[in-house]
Amino acid sequence: MAVVVIGENTGLVSVVGALIVADFLNKLGTDAVPASPGRPGPDAARVLRRFGLKRPWEILSLAGCRVVLVGAFPP
Repeated sequence: MAVVVIGENTGLVSVVGALIVADFLNKLGTDAVPASPGRPGPDAARVLRRFGLKRPWEILSLAGCRVVLVGAFPP
């Protein structure tokens, strides 16, 4: 089962952060998939297009998933 790496919202930091952390985990040997709680916001979408990055999965429910949460929330 893959680990779902999801940002806390659809903003630039959360979306790009999920992509970076998922890529890092994949390089360490953990099967990780980047996700977003909805369609990426305008700034995030612009960065994804600019650098040719794949949009993360849009997930509405995380039931039964192993999750890594990425974002600007306090530790």
